[in-house]
Amino acid sequence: MRAAREGASLSQEQLAERINRTPETVSNIERGKNMPAIETLQALCSTLGLRLSELFADEDLGRNADRVAREHSLIQTLRTLSESDLEVAEKTIHALANRTQR
Repeated sequence: MRAAREGASLSQEQLAERINRTPETVSNIERGKNMPAIETLQALCSTLGLRLSELFADEDLGRNADRVAREHSLIQTLRTLSESDLEVAEKTIHALANRTQR
């Protein structure tokens, strides 16, 4: 969740304000100290532009936190694009990926 928050360029205080919780609550959730209620999870997902399943995905474990934050930031940006712009972005990303695989 920390990576998603950072990808959205939010501090713990800003996120807490947006979901009507305390910064301490956000910190405890990020550190795995507390398991939030479903209402809090829904507010987090809505604010961060995530699906609930993304909060529980372990694909981010062991990966560089800066990279994960950048990936989440890109996902947020992609969700704002029109269909035609999304198609251009998709082709561009695939072209970059193919270039680096050679």
